[in-house]
Amino acid sequence: MNNIYINIKDIQDNTGSPIVLSGMAFVDKKISRLKHFEDRLFKKLKFEHYSEEDLRDILNQITDLEFSDDAITYLATRTNQFRKIVQTLEQLEKQAKTNQLNVITEDILKGRFNERQNIKIMPPAQKVYA
Repeated sequence: MNNIYINIKDIQDNTGSPIVLSGMAFVDKKISRLKHFEDRLFKKLKFEHYSEEDLRDILNQITDLEFSDDAITYLATRTNQFRKIVQTLEQLEKQAKTNQLNVITEDILKGRFNERQNIKIMPPAQKVYA
């Protein structure tokens, strides 16, 4: 693991370009062991999950679809990657156009994420003696 940090340091030294590291769990603990590497860090950012308000702002900026409040709540619990949100919106826009939908609801999203509400669990079968 130490070699990776040395390679990153060398790339930055040779190119003078800033380097962004992301997606590492417990990165603070790992880097704190390497003081010479930690001293080179300019800024540490921790990305948080999108709140419902964040998601509402994103949706208002990139799509003309209307979303019910329960749909936004549902979507906020299922997606936290911007790329996944964009892919879902592309699919929803096609579905809305095809089915002439005015508002995207939680049920529509559950169908998109294959979480159907109308599936009922059958009671266990009883033994039949012939």
